[in-house]
Amino acid sequence: MNGNKWTYYSGSTTADGTNISANGLDSNGYRVVAAPASVAFGTKIMTPLGMGVVHDRGTAITGNHYDVVIQ
Repeated sequence: MNGNKWTYYSGSTTADGTNISANGLDSNGYRVVAAPASVAFGTKIMTPLGMGVVHDRGTAITGNHYDVVIQ
């Protein structure tokens, strides 16, 4: 989607301290996304599961690779 690689993970906390709800959303109802360090925390991005917000990083998250939280 959008030329990006999307993978999925589960978790309860993020690099920026956001708590993840039982359905994988942040407190504003957005999907939680892990993005490369070049993408600022708080950036909104359309995911295959709906609108998300960058709240996390990951060691394998580089280039056009993003992770979306699913619970």
